[in-house]
Amino acid sequence: MKDFILVCMALLSTLYAIGQQDYVVDLTGRTLYGTVILSTPAANAVQISFKDSKGKVRRYRPDEIKLWCKGNTIFESKVYNVSRRMGQLAFMKRLTPKGGKCQVFEFYNILEEVGYTETILEQDGKMDVVNYGRFRKHMATYFKDYEELATDITQKKYKKNQLLEIVERYNAWKEEQWRN
Repeated sequence: MKDFILVCMALLSTLYAIGQQDYVVDLTGRTLYGTVILSTPAANAVQISFKDSKGKVRRYRPDEIKLWCKGNTIFESKVYNVSRRMGQLAFMKRLTPKGGKCQVFEFYNILEEVGYTETILEQDGKMDVVNYGRFRKHMATYFKDYEELATDITQKKYKKNQLLEIVERYNAWKEEQWRN
């Protein structure tokens, strides 16, 4: 009986480890399991190293894979619009669950002399950098189609650190609008 319990515990720990394994998703949608080798946030925004299950290490850029996952954190390949005419592919950290109308990403911007983190809203394929200096005005304008939410933002019912709650409320409202 003791041996049976040990075998069961070993199997469960193996299944747990597989469930926690890092992975990349290539451009065809195929998932490759292994270990993501992290570097600095600036380097990880443009390239990652990945050690596959056979021990082979390969570097991936945003134009070579759709996304990569380290633990429970997902980074997706996205086009960051440097200007109206030019965009740059980069890995962006997903902050909201996939599937809502509005998504939130975090991007470590290395286009300036000093890198910095930006929070980005994506809706209908368009990306918008969150302006925390004019947060209420920006968010009220961005979510103006949901008048009640825009009013709550303007009336200071939400703070800057509640952006994910604002987006969650907006997505729930959009889902309800779609159902009706």
